[in-house]
Amino acid sequence: MEVLAMATKELERLPRLLVTLDEAARTLGLSRKTLLRRVADSTVRAVRIGRRLQVPISEIERLVAGA
Repeated sequence: MEVLAMATKELERLPRLLVTLDEAARTLGLSRKTLLRRVADSTVRAVRIGRRLQVPISEIERLVAGA
């Protein structure tokens, strides 16, 4: 149990690398549907982990810098 608690604390210190589709859409000022269309046409890069689609923070930074 103690090892698990220590591992959890270490993970909490790591920066987030991915955000949910909803978080990315909110950050970019887009609707979820528009963001999904941009992912489908490869304008925005996303990563599927299991059934979840997530957007890398670096992709959001790229889009904001290019705006």
